[in-house]
Amino acid sequence: MLAEWFNPANLSATVDALLAAQDHNDATNARIAAARDQVRHCDERLQRHLDALEAGADPATIASRINAIKAEKEVAQNVIDGHRARIKLSPTDLLSLLTGISDWVTALDKLSPTEKQELYAELGLSLTYDPEWELSCGRVPSQAVYSGWCRRGDLAQWPPVAPAFDN
Repeated sequence: MLAEWFNPANLSATVDALLAAQDHNDATNARIAAARDQVRHCDERLQRHLDALEAGADPATIASRINAIKAEKEVAQNVIDGHRARIKLSPTDLLSLLTGISDWVTALDKLSPTEKQELYAELGLSLTYDPEWELSCGRVPSQAVYSGWCRRGDLAQWPPVAPAFDN
């Protein structure tokens, strides 16, 4: 399946699928809008608490409330920042990137079984063959790829749209 995605004959369909996947869906737009509303609401509440401090309210009471509001605002701002950080690639950029990946897929396809085994071992990749489905399932330890917070901000599975291949 991976080879189909990066087969030069299928690159146009792969680019189309990746371009479509870059767009925010309605649920994502709603999450971003709600987060922006939450940030505005937090700013309003913070200003009211600061006004209360200036009017003589107890600083200890107001400080704990301000800290709680700042924490809420940070969570909402992280949602906004997580979606802002996504880089939207042009069709030309995607095609260039995929052509490079296609070259790697072609090179991997030409490796001998022994060379592939050595490469997979070095990457920490383990493959399990399922004879019933006639396919291999690959696994890489998560720490070998990435460890940290997901900037995407959602749990949608990729690819959300699978291109239709003609061959």
